[in-house]
Amino acid sequence: MSIATVDSTGPVADAKCTLTNSKGNWSLTAPNDVDVRRSDSDLQIKCEKPGYDPVVTTLKAAKTQIPRPAFHFATDGGGDEDADAMITVPQYNPSITVTFGSKQASAN
Repeated sequence: MSIATVDSTGPVADAKCTLTNSKGNWSLTAPNDVDVRRSDSDLQIKCEKPGYDPVVTTLKAAKTQIPRPAFHFATDGGGDEDADAMITVPQYNPSITVTFGSKQASAN
């Protein structure tokens, strides 16, 4: 997953972001990429940068279908009748942009 941070004037570098779902927590300095474990739960994203109010956003898990992993064991006696079966898994958008509000007055 790619995380970018912007404000009304363009990209904002070096924002500290934390991503959290039921499978764990991940931290990064945006813009950057991070591997997040799939979860049915929402993904909470919090980004902070001196001079800005913290931004907290929630990303809903969408559903996508992928081919069922095929496992074959030496004792399998059957054919591949389910070889084309699909399974539904949670998925988050692969690219996220977090938008900071205007800079705090005390930062000038």
